[in-house]
Amino acid sequence: CPRCDRRNRLAATYCGSCGLELTHDRSCPLCGSPNPRRHRFCEMCGGEMLPHSDAPRQPARPAPVRVGVGLPPEVPPATALETPGGALPRGLSASLRGAPVYAAGFVAAAAVLPRFYRLDSLPAGLSGLEDAFAATASRIAQEGWIGFGPGVLTGELAGFAYLLGAWSLLAGDSTLALRLLPAGLGVVTAGLFYLLARRLLGVRPALLGSAILALSFWHLHFSRLILPTMLMLAAGLAVANLLTAALDARHSYGRRRTLGVATGLVLGTTPYIDNSFPILFAAVAIFCLVELVGENQPAREVVVALWIAAAAAALPYLLIASSEPGAALERITAYSITATPGYQALQGITEQTRHMAASVGTTVVRVFFGALGDEQARLLDVLSGMLALVGLSVSAARWRERGHAFLLAFFGVGVALAGLTTEAGIYGRLVVALPAALAAAGFGLHWIMTWMKGRFPDPAVYGVAALLIALIAYMNLSAYFGAGPAVQ
Repeated sequence: CPRCDRRNRLAATYCGSCGLELTHDRSCPLCGSPNPRRHRFCEMCGGEMLPHSDAPRQPARPAPVRVGVGLPPEVPPATALETPGGALPRGLSASLRGAPVYAAGFVAAAAVLPRFYRLDSLPAGLSGLEDAFAATASRIAQEGWIGFGPGVLTGELAGFAYLLGAWSLLAGDSTLALRLLPAGLGVVTAGLFYLLARRLLGVRPALLGSAILALSFWHLHFSRLILPTMLMLAAGLAVANLLTAALDARHSYGRRRTLGVATGLVLGTTPYIDNSFPILFAAVAIFCLVELVGENQPAREVVVALWIAAAAAALPYLLIASSEPGAALERITAYSITATPGYQALQGITEQTRHMAASVGTTVVRVFFGALGDEQARLLDVLSGMLALVGLSVSAARWRERGHAFLLAFFGVGVALAGLTTEAGIYGRLVVALPAALAAAGFGLHWIMTWMKGRFPDPAVYGVAALLIALIAYMNLSAYFGAGPAVQ
């Protein structure tokens, strides 16, 4: 029972201890489709729903043969590879059983190869901000601790520069050597993204979403720049993985508390990495609030441990900021939309509110449909954007489920708060919203495949998915390696 943790019979529809109705949906471990919790087999693909801990597998019994009544033997439940029209041919069935393995190999290749190909020459040279991080890292490697205040790296947080300085001592300070760090972090974030999506949405949506993420223009671009974006993304995904694992640990108080503290410690390090940390803090806070409103008793223990640990980890940053309040306030307002000349020229709350709403709307358009007509600065290609819209629409209809509530909270908060910042650097500050959009794109493609299953042959279903992924790969890789990236 999610309210009192009592273990009830599998067929129970109400908790025997507190009377809560037990009709929650469960995701199929094979295809991710929601099913009533009392289902033993998935109603979409026929896969077994019960883990071995809940229902030990019984020895298989031969199907009884009814003699003398003219009836055929009983038919066993359909497997995940059978359709209402009958089983697939043996050779094709065996190949589809290996599809997850092939898909995982493809995702791994898509995450590794594009991030290291021509890394020494594309992008050509260093941008102004990259050069500032490289110079600060070189200084740190030579002098050691140089402080953490606003003067160390004007307008930016210096945590990534310290990591880059330590890396340069091992790999060297050439452009290629320095770019190896964000490229490696890009591969790590693809793995963390898969683990999170698998926990929230299921195996197939996780594989599809990870492929779309690995091939996305935005993720590929920032994986090849000497900027803290990939480190911030890794920290955000680690926070999300630890938080969801803590909320899932219903029957172990010690494990919940340990995971909650670990979540808070990682969250508390983000103020040292990138100026987008308030967006991540807000997204985590909104998601925690949703869990608390849902009367999830274990969530209270997790939330308390999380925020105490986060405050403790962020305390040195707060002390540094309080020592120079004017510089800290100037850093915050420099990224706010209220500091732009267009906003300051407006008169009245109505016009200012309309201006902020228009900025948020422009950010939403930028995420789904490119950077306002600039194809080279597109964040999501056309197909990924449409799939993300499908996935978020389905998530809105299933907002009571934790995985979909997570996507909605992180995407909504990420887009809204990024839209209230300045135009310069906004692509990096979408580090909270874009992973949620890409996970929604993977779920959207999974939902389309689930809808097609039973209406079309399985080879056609998998063929459509493979074709869409191939088109996404072509559009993003050709845009990046063909004409060169333009996102700044």
